Amino acid sequence: MRILVTGGAGFIGSHSGEKLISEGHDVTIIDDLSSGKKENIPERANFIEGDITEFDFENFLKKEKFDRIIHFAAQIDVRKSVADPLFDLRINVEGLIRLLQSASKNGVGKIVFISSAGVMYGDTDKPADESVAPVPVSPYGVSKLAGEHYLTAYKNNFGLDFTILRFTNVYGPRQDPHGEAGVVAIFAQQMISKKQSALYGHGKLQRDYVFVKDVVKAVVKSLDSGSGEKYNISTSVATSVFELYELMKKHFEDLPDPLFLDTRPGELKRSVASFEKARKELSWSPETSLEDGIAETISFFKGKRR
Repeated sequence: MRILVTGGAGFIGSHSGEKLISEGHDVTIIDDLSSGKKENIPERANFIEGDITEFDFENFLKKEKFDRIIHFAAQIDVRKSVADPLFDLRINVEGLIRLLQSASKNGVGKIVFISSAGVMYGDTDKPADESVAPVPVSPYGVSKLAGEHYLTAYKNNFGLDFTILRFTNVYGPRQDPHGEAGVVAIFAQQMISKKQSALYGHGKLQRDYVFVKDVVKAVVKSLDSGSGEKYNISTSVATSVFELYELMKKHFEDLPDPLFLDTRPGELKRSVASFEKARKELSWSPETSLEDGIAETISFFKGKRR
C-alpha cells in the first residue's frame, strides 16, 4: 500500500515508518521537524518537510493517491496547551480537518488516528476500557477528543474510514524527553550523566508504560482492521514512578539519591487502560515486558551518548 505518515520524523512515527517499509509498503513522511528529527526518518521513506496547518493536502493527495494515512502529527505538550490553547487548536484540530477534508475528496481508504488514553480517562481506579466516558481537562485532551468526533463525522458524511488508537505512556529508543511518557528518557539521560532525578508525587504516581515496538504492531494491524472503532493500546499494568526508577537504576552504578517532590498541578495520580478490546478485535496484545523494554531503551541512550 501507499501510506502517508504525518509526524513520521518523531519518536513513534519513525518506528512506524520503519516497520511499514519492512513489510513492503511505500511510505511517505511529512513532518515540520519542530520536534521530529531528520535522523529518525527511515532511509527508504519519501520525506517532505511541511506544516500540516499550511501544507497543500488538496493537490498533494490528488496527485499521490494514498491508500492509508497514519496521523501522528500533533501538539502533545499538555502544559503548552494550557498556556496557548489557540496554538493547540490550530495544530490538533484545524490541521486534522484540513487533512480529512482533502482525504475525503481524493480516495484515501482510511485514516489511522493517534489519540491518548491518559487524557481521555483521567484518574482510573481500574484499567479503563473504551466505554468509559472521556473526561479531558486540558486543551490538549479536548483537542484529541474533538479529533475523534471529527473522524466520526467524516465517516458518516463522506464515507472516510478510520481507526482510533488511544496510546498509554509509550517509551523506547528515540523517545523524546518532552513527550507524553518522557520520564523514561529523562531518567535515562540523568542516570547516564550521574545527575539527580526528581520523582514527582513522591514517586507514587502510576502509569501504564507500553513499549514502542509493541505499539507499532498495533498501528500495522489497524491498517485493515477496526473500521470506525477506537482501541486502547496499553498493558493494563500500573507502574509507579518509584518502581520505574528502581528498575532503571539497576543498569547504573553510583547514582545520587532521587529527589522526592510534590505532585505538579494537573498530573494524574493513576492512569491505566485495558487493552481487552484490541486483543479481541485487532488480535493485538503487548509482548515486551517492562524489564526488557527498559533494558533496550537504556542501551539505545547509552549508545547515543557514546
